[in-house]
Amino acid sequence: MAAIIRKLGPELFRFAGTVFRHGSNPISTARRYWALYRHRQFSPDEIHFQRLLDPALSETDLLRAVSKEELLAVQARLNPSAFHARTEDKIEFNHFCRETNCPHPISSRCTIAGSCNTAATFPRSTT
Repeated sequence: MAAIIRKLGPELFRFAGTVFRHGSNPISTARRYWALYRHRQFSPDEIHFQRLLDPALSETDLLRAVSKEELLAVQARLNPSAFHARTEDKIEFNHFCRETNCPHPISSRCTIAGSCNTAATFPRSTT
């Protein structure tokens, strides 16, 4: 029981803060939360980060939002299972693209010391 309270407690405070911030009806907000969480497979962090509980968002706006689980389902249908490690690990994906000479965005270059240079660059095509 204590483990459940430990997990639900912070989320209930976050939910209450969202309801208070938007001045929304807690019951309709809870219904929306449940639909997004249970049926669309959004994580609680995705729901709050994308501000999907904002009552100003219409149903059309909500349909435009895509959960990570929905994206992974599309990815699983398109890519062979052997490619899972390549598509989930950014370092592995970058290495694979370099080996196959496939153009790809490089979002950051980090050294072993931990310093990063975050400059989005796109290699030029040689064709």
